[in-house]
Parts: sequence; structure tokens; C-alpha cells
Amino acid sequence: MSKHQQQWCKQLNITKDEAATAYEFFQWCDRLSLILCNRMIPVGERALEIATLSDGNRYDVMQRSDANLTVNP
Repeated sequence: MSKHQQQWCKQLNITKDEAATAYEFFQWCDRLSLILCNRMIPVGERALEIATLSDGNRYDVMQRSDANLTVNP
């Protein structure tokens, strides 16, 4: 962890692990936004992986037959 990162964690009163978890969530959101903005949702109710996070869960997005989007789990 760099000197700046340590300073920011101290100022925010968060641990290195909490910062890593927040960054992982940020990356998940960024990936989902790219999928949505680029209209990469597959047809036919097929799932597309957003990411597999450090919690071991794989997160997928898919368009249901009623045209609504869903993220699993």
C-alpha cells in the first residue's frame, strides 16, 4: 500500500481490507455499466458474467423474456 493510500485510509477511518472491498465493488459497477452502455446483454435469456468477486460469488446479468434486466445472485 502506498503512502498516499495509507493516508487516505487513515483519513476515511477504514482498513486496507475495507478499501479493497470498496474498490472491488467499484470495478463490478464499472463492468456492469460498460455492459449496459455497449448493449452487450445477450438475447434469449442467456446470462453474461459481470464478475466473480472475492466472496466467491459469480454475478451475472440477463434480460428476461418480459424485457426486464436482472442480476444474479
